[in-house]
Amino acid sequence: DKTGYKIMSVGCAHTEGIDVNDHQTWPHYLSRLIPNGVDINMGISGRSNDYIVRAIMAYTDKFNPNLVCVMYTYPYTNEYYTAKGKIEPFHPSPWGYFKDSIQGQKEFYYKDALKNEYENFQNWYKNHQLITYYLKSKNIPFIWNGTFLQTDYTDENRFDGEYPYFENDSKYATNEDNKKYAEKLYEHIKKVGIIKK
Repeated sequence: DKTGYKIMSVGCAHTEGIDVNDHQTWPHYLSRLIPNGVDINMGISGRSNDYIVRAIMAYTDKFNPNLVCVMYTYPYTNEYYTAKGKIEPFHPSPWGYFKDSIQGQKEFYYKDALKNEYENFQNWYKNHQLITYYLKSKNIPFIWNGTFLQTDYTDENRFDGEYPYFENDSKYATNEDNKKYAEKLYEHIKKVGIIKK
């Protein structure tokens, strides 16, 4: 219900802000730099690029953001639909369904054996195209960070801003890292004309 310049940020733990306070995340810092900025942080720990596209398509009409910022996560994470239709996050370090149930352990073993870097990249690319054209159809500006993808693929919406890369998802950006990234992102969105100087 808040009014102002709404920034919807979507991602995993690096967007949610693990190991920092809510007012020390990069989405929060970015919203403070934009006059009348409203921080809508949809980062959730352990979630995938599948989650990111699903969240954007499910909540864009609800929040009506002025800008969508995506920090893509590691491409080896994705979503899995069980035989009962429940969505489970698939991650190399299993938890929940994939760890606690016998059926989940079996499914994890087979899914893990089948995955490869090419499949992971194609899954991300499919999600990226869905987000890009969905937001374009809504005329909503979109910036994405590909730090954790480890790919040279780029387009006019990519901006990594020297966000620190961590080999796995057991380490996270500090308060200072988040603040520095938000400042660089703010300068970038001014430079490309998403917001006026």
